[in-house]
Amino acid sequence: EEACSGLFPPMVQKILIINVPRLFSPIWSIISMMLAEQHKERIVLLSTSKTTAEELSKYMPYEHLPPHVRGADTPASSSPSTGRHAGAK
Repeated sequence: EEACSGLFPPMVQKILIINVPRLFSPIWSIISMMLAEQHKERIVLLSTSKTTAEELSKYMPYEHLPPHVRGADTPASSSPSTGRHAGAK
């Protein structure tokens, strides 16, 4: 635990790792044994099937989701606060 004490700054609330292949599960089991519980709680692994707007919005505001996750309803160039395209007046 002491070796990992400076691993994550206090301002880091969650680390989302998305599109994790199923084959990574046994590897994560080994890696997680070396991490303190407080660090493991901050790391969220989402498999490809769990990388959805609904699942990711549990951890971040919808407007901050990548455009390919949000879907076709929100253009990549629109401003989250106004819904207008960048450069529109």
